[in-house]
Amino acid sequence: MTNQESVRRKINPRETATSPSNPSCLPDLLENAVTLLQSQRPDAIQLAKLNDIREQLREERLHLAVLGQFKRGKSTLLNAILGEALLPSSVLPVTALPTWIRSGKTLVKITMEKNGASVVEEHRSGNLTDFLNRYVNEAANPENVLNVTDIQVFHDSEILKKGVVFIDTPGIGSTFRHNTAATMNFLPQCDAALFVTSADPPLTETEIEFLKSVRDRVPRLFFILNKTDYLDEEELEQAVSFLKKTVRTQAGIDPEPVFAVSAKKGLMAKLKKNSTGWKESGMADLEARIFSFLAGEKQAALYEALNRRTLDILNNLLMELNLSLKSMELPLTDLEQRITLFEEKLGHTRDERLAVLDRLAGEEKRTLKKMEEEAEQLRVDALKDIEQTIEKAARGRSAREWEAAAREKLAGFIPGYFENRLGRFSRRFKKRMALTLEPLQKETDHLIESIRHKAADIFEIQFYAPKSGTAFVARQKPYWITHKWKQSLSPVPPGTLDRVLGASLQQKRARKRVLEQVEELVRNNVENLRWSIFQSIQTSFRRFSNRMNETFNATLSATRGAMEAAARKRREKGKDAENEIRQARQLIEQIQEISGILSETVKTGADESAEA
Repeated sequence: MTNQESVRRKINPRETATSPSNPSCLPDLLENAVTLLQSQRPDAIQLAKLNDIREQLREERLHLAVLGQFKRGKSTLLNAILGEALLPSSVLPVTALPTWIRSGKTLVKITMEKNGASVVEEHRSGNLTDFLNRYVNEAANPENVLNVTDIQVFHDSEILKKGVVFIDTPGIGSTFRHNTAATMNFLPQCDAALFVTSADPPLTETEIEFLKSVRDRVPRLFFILNKTDYLDEEELEQAVSFLKKTVRTQAGIDPEPVFAVSAKKGLMAKLKKNSTGWKESGMADLEARIFSFLAGEKQAALYEALNRRTLDILNNLLMELNLSLKSMELPLTDLEQRITLFEEKLGHTRDERLAVLDRLAGEEKRTLKKMEEEAEQLRVDALKDIEQTIEKAARGRSAREWEAAAREKLAGFIPGYFENRLGRFSRRFKKRMALTLEPLQKETDHLIESIRHKAADIFEIQFYAPKSGTAFVARQKPYWITHKWKQSLSPVPPGTLDRVLGASLQQKRARKRVLEQVEELVRNNVENLRWSIFQSIQTSFRRFSNRMNETFNATLSATRGAMEAAARKRREKGKDAENEIRQARQLIEQIQEISGILSETVKTGADESAEA
């Protein structure tokens, strides 16, 4: 059986409904293309790219954040889904870090910072819940004195094996007042979020305000009413109705559907392998909806993008193979003349690349300058806001009481204040970066494609326009930024002079001492924020520049290499040119077969999207 027959038998367009809802042919198409290249063109640059897409398909996960006010039953809900009482269900708040729950052999991994270095502690057996409690519980690790920076839980649950990563975020309304802001900064990176509440007590004002803040930052939000085992049928109906009405009218979000569950009963059912109890707990419906989201909305978008990228890679490969074939078929003199003409036309393309790089460098300088200006304005605004806050808190107090009240107020005020400013700052510059890089992106794509276009014109072969629309594909996994905002003032004892001064002068001197420290505190925190954004901007521009150069050089090398390899073979004595030409034609036919099936998949998906 030929490779082409193998492709046809494995991948039949009629058997694989080519649509985003059933994109299962992509893994098989990739497998066939990779096998062909490994056996016949192991040095092809497309081989590594196809392998990258295979890896992305295997690694792609649905990042699902779990949100909720303290004591709403988030941990119990996750334990029910996992089928094991693994995560601590505590009456005490947890540290201001998320817990990541991934697929794998059961393991808890804690990363801490000690003396400037990362230290990892792992636990694979025994009481994993107790081990976790030592790091996430506020009683065992008050204010994160252990400097925990990352909490990873691995479990062999079926839902995790199907591509879900749960992210248990710090509870809103706990003692850590900046948790809410940190959570909101994190959410847009996730694919969806579960919002967990319960009927007793009903939805609180804190939860409503939180939902108002996150409604435009979460791609998809699911609502869960937990602890329904405490309600009879009529009470449950009223609780669901109240939740829907309150969320819709006060938070401005359509909460449909609301999943009414008893996580506690669900966990017991899972532990006892009681499928009826699992269904009655409401957890079966929730689990099914997560799977539906994973297989439908999430996977469809992923496969649509990867189908187009794979098609681009295969079409670029076809062009190089056709270029190589045409080069082998041409008379040697004619071939050398065309190679010379191609090199001449590249001069203008190289100049265009330098112009893009110059503009990129200029945009980076302008963006960094704007960032510095906004950081300075933030310092001025923060100083003013914090001064007003402590003045209000300390009004009518004695000098000593005034300083104590100022320190207490700042301890709670500063983390939330700067976490909010970090979120605003980041979103503003993310938008600015997108607007700045978009036109350069288009120029770069055109520049890179012009190399292939010139070769196609000179050698009179087919040019394939890209389907994915861009030469750059940015993949990001959600990340949680940890900041240790400086929030406390050093208590400065009054001097001898203060003791003999009147109350008014004592308060003035106390105020001066406090405001001097506030100015330093603001300067340090603004610098912390500024440095984070500064690094992010520099990294974005550097990656763009590096990726541009890599793609340009790889495209040029592959295109030129196809011509030069053919020319070398033509010059070699005793080379069996006919055999080389026959093998090249056969490989082209096989790749065209795969590309044709994938092209039909992309076309069908586009037609379905247009109809929808």
